[in-house]
Amino acid sequence: MRFVTAIFWGVIYGEITGFLAASLTSSTFQPVQSLIISAVFVVLLVFLPPLMQHFAGTTKSTNK
Repeated sequence: MRFVTAIFWGVIYGEITGFLAASLTSSTFQPVQSLIISAVFVVLLVFLPPLMQHFAGTTKSTNK
């Protein structure tokens, strides 16, 4: 559920950022393009850290 929420809000913020960037550069806002770009970045930012941590191979020492 945490990942779904992060993806949802990341896409919403990406749409807002795309709208603001289009306004500042005086270009037309393309919501589909903004949605695709923000979705790709959000998926990378959400799933990349756990994936890297999984393959890091760090083992915790259990010595007492």
